[in-house]
Amino acid sequence: MRTRVAVPFVLALSMCSKVDTTPDPIQDDPVVKPGDDLPDHGDPVDDPTVTDPALALAGTRSASGGIVAAPGGLTMFYADSDNGDLVAVSRTGGAERRLALGGEPTRVVRVGPSILVTLRAAGEVVRVDIDDDGEMAVVARRAVGAEPFDIVAARDQSMVFVSLSQEDAIVALDGADLSELGRWTAPGEPKWLTLGADGDTVFAAMTRRPLVLELHPSTGDQTWHPLPTVKRFQSARCPDRDLLMRTTGDMTMTPDGDLLVPALYADTELVDNRDPSDPNGPQDTDIPDDTDFGIDDSGGDNDTGMGVPHCPEQDPPRGGGGGAYGRPADPIAPGNAGRFTPVMLRFHFGTGDGEAEPITLGTSLGSSPFNPAGNLNAGVIVRSYPSSIVVGHTNHADNVAFITMPSSSALVAVDLDRPVQEDAGGFATYARVAAAAPFGVSTLAKVPNNDGRLIGWSLIERQSVEITVNDISAGLFDPSLVGYAFDVTFPAAPSVLPEAVQRGRRLFYASDLPSMAQPSSGVSCETCHADGRNDGFTWLFEDFPRNTPNLAGVVSQTLPITWTGEVATIVDEVHATNTTRMNGTGVTDAEANDIAAYVDFTRAIVRPQPTTTEAQAAVDRGEALFRRADVGCATCHGGAAFADGNEWQVVGFRRETNTPSLRGIGGSAPYFHDGSALTLRAVLDRARDGSMGNTGALSDAELDDLEAYLRTL
Repeated sequence: MRTRVAVPFVLALSMCSKVDTTPDPIQDDPVVKPGDDLPDHGDPVDDPTVTDPALALAGTRSASGGIVAAPGGLTMFYADSDNGDLVAVSRTGGAERRLALGGEPTRVVRVGPSILVTLRAAGEVVRVDIDDDGEMAVVARRAVGAEPFDIVAARDQSMVFVSLSQEDAIVALDGADLSELGRWTAPGEPKWLTLGADGDTVFAAMTRRPLVLELHPSTGDQTWHPLPTVKRFQSARCPDRDLLMRTTGDMTMTPDGDLLVPALYADTELVDNRDPSDPNGPQDTDIPDDTDFGIDDSGGDNDTGMGVPHCPEQDPPRGGGGGAYGRPADPIAPGNAGRFTPVMLRFHFGTGDGEAEPITLGTSLGSSPFNPAGNLNAGVIVRSYPSSIVVGHTNHADNVAFITMPSSSALVAVDLDRPVQEDAGGFATYARVAAAAPFGVSTLAKVPNNDGRLIGWSLIERQSVEITVNDISAGLFDPSLVGYAFDVTFPAAPSVLPEAVQRGRRLFYASDLPSMAQPSSGVSCETCHADGRNDGFTWLFEDFPRNTPNLAGVVSQTLPITWTGEVATIVDEVHATNTTRMNGTGVTDAEANDIAAYVDFTRAIVRPQPTTTEAQAAVDRGEALFRRADVGCATCHGGAAFADGNEWQVVGFRRETNTPSLRGIGGSAPYFHDGSALTLRAVLDRARDGSMGNTGALSDAELDDLEAYLRTL
């Protein structure tokens, strides 16, 4: 039996419900067999005009994400990447059935009576059919490329679109046999996908570039939409400085055709790092201030904001014990406090000309920001990266977005029809309220029969959940009406990962634990090391700029660590970052060892490998160049880790820096300690002067070969 929970927010943060897991056949109403027509349950994917007094969820992700419901609504399916399984859970009894797929199942989509799954580590997409008895079986499998992530289905479900994050591509597959129908280049590591309101346009959010791609598969036309820039909060002191930004999760469309994209904006200037002897002089950094990443935007200015422009009047060092990534000493409203601002970008395609509006999601747990400003700082401020968005109307509001904040154990509801004027540091604000949710719920989906509920999945807490949305949206008007954010949980089978790795992952992702981070700062290890890798940001420290290092793979193989090489072990770095940068009260040695176990457990990035004889020949020539003594790459980047563990003085840099590993280098841009090289080719071009190795004698064709080899590491 499922369990209903109705508890205050503060209790819900630390409680989870238990259910009777007695075996119960997985059923739908009615059972849909392969080949049958889908029953009409008023699924908004099939009929966007359907409404319901309780909740009519809109958006056309075509039932894609980390979790989906079957057509009848009584069974939900999710991808369990820990155990390599596709899981089906009965919403009436909680019984689960599992189909072993391997290869790190990541995203699922419903296509008729079938479920399609991306296998991120295996580079495959599989189609699973379900028989009359609820048994699942793989009926088609297709290798598509390096690290397929998201998957969405066209409106008529004849084809599906898959983001190939490490191939910089989007591929179209036949929905039945998974044969490839088309492929388009999408530079910038595409991850999250959704369909446009017309059902024919595909939108893709890049993670290496603050851009959203609008793709028209029928014509191949592409339009790039930059994320809007926002000035630093202390803009009067530094008027030319923009916050850095990146997309962070599942997108969706509103009923009126606007695109909603979760994102995170960050102030990366930690302290004033000018020459003390020349306080009015320029900042000592050569980070590029702007770039269009080589993307043709028809003459427009993308102004991607990925660089750090020179600021003639730097802010003074921040005091007040806020920690490098913590909240500034000045008391500021929750909308803009701290270094990280969670944002929902609203691209006005349906209600305007496509201009993007950055809407802050920072709010208080247990009080509505629509109340007078005096209540803004009440309760626990919810601020972490947003992960998944679902839109619908409820009994209390007609146009509500529900957004997961997985590292804060919270869910935020935003009334898209009620803008609110707050001091939000350049961000728009709307009436919004936060509610408690199980930690780590990173993906949401609607229930097809529109019964007023959402479903979600937390890989970290090992549970799927149901959420009664009317209880949350009521808090947009009266905080006292909100008693809980979720009322049913279904525990999943235990993870096969080592227990230390699981404990470390929970700490790595947490921004709601005082031991890990300053309360309300919104920072967790995951905030900067997204997906256990890196966020692509460069941070201005006291001594010199530092590009967030990539943590994918076995980091302990490249000791010492950090750009300075001054930290002997991962555990030492955990303690240092935990207390001095995240401003946490401090983790125990055992907890630090658990975090180190998780960091070392994260797998290496899967990079594209040659698929033709010609491509393989180029890679082979590139490897020979890499190892040539006069080129000198292997001098520092040798061995299995492609790093020698030494510090070197590189011409043009302020101080010696630690040799970084080249494992996964093709998927960890930008490069160098200061992020000053945005592409691998820029790295190789800089080496022409002999400042690190020497590529000066290589032709352009040889540089192409060398780059091809590096991209396979």
